Amino acid sequence: MKKILSFALAAIAALGLAACVEDNPWSGISGVALSVPSVEANTAVDVIATTVNISSATLFYQIGSGAAQSVAMTAGTAANTFVGTIPGQAAVGTVVAFWVVAEGTSGTSQSATQSFTVVAEAIDYTQLVLNEINGEQKFIEVYNKGTKAIDLKGVRVDRNDNASGFTVPNGPSDPSVMLPAGGYWVITANDYNPVPPPPVAALVHGALGSGLSAQQALMIRLSDPGDNVLDLFIRREGSASWGTTGPGHASVGTYTRSPNGTGGWFANTAANSTAGAANLPTTTPIPNLQTPGI
Repeated sequence: MKKILSFALAAIAALGLAACVEDNPWSGISGVALSVPSVEANTAVDVIATTVNISSATLFYQIGSGAAQSVAMTAGTAANTFVGTIPGQAAVGTVVAFWVVAEGTSGTSQSATQSFTVVAEAIDYTQLVLNEINGEQKFIEVYNKGTKAIDLKGVRVDRNDNASGFTVPNGPSDPSVMLPAGGYWVITANDYNPVPPPPVAALVHGALGSGLSAQQALMIRLSDPGDNVLDLFIRREGSASWGTTGPGHASVGTYTRSPNGTGGWFANTAANSTAGAANLPTTTPIPNLQTPGI
């Protein structure tokens, strides 16, 4: 009789436990990930938590050794996900720790703590273009058509297949040389000073050396620090050697992009030269232009 009673009690207990489990299914956090593989300076990053039977979630993050901060997470676009945002951090090398606390059917759950280190912003050098080339006043102008400032360290401008050129110093102790969005960089040659002089807001930096002429076969190349060609200007008659003079290379004033920064190459009068400022409109063809730029 005692054995039968024991079995009966055990069965009742099992049924009760099963009912409890059914009423309170397991809940928790099955994964936490960043929305990007690396986090750049000044860039906010989303933290995405994948969950099971979770009703609310909170993102906690700690910048360096500072106090933990919290952000209420919202439902993500994917099923069973919550998303919270960590604000962008300016200092490269900053370490940010983060974790998620969630509330669900079986109580509170917390993810493991993860961290990331802020890296430098990637530089989009493709926003740099050759914008004006003046062989009479001996200058080359580069324009930043992008929406972010670009550090020019390591960027190179050279003439006639590297006969002469200038590279912005790129050593560990060399300072950054920033070209703002919509900014103009003027490189002079032959110790000339453009007339009128570039505006104060323009960046006048570097010297190309000798050999920039409005009456010769000419190639100007703009390259990034990895020696990838960003832009190219070529004016020459047929396959004439670089530096060749002749009727096919007569001076036509100044070479400019029109519209400014984005258009093709055209000739403009010497009086319309605009070192360090927006080009004036023109549709005059450049004789023997071999490339409209990249």
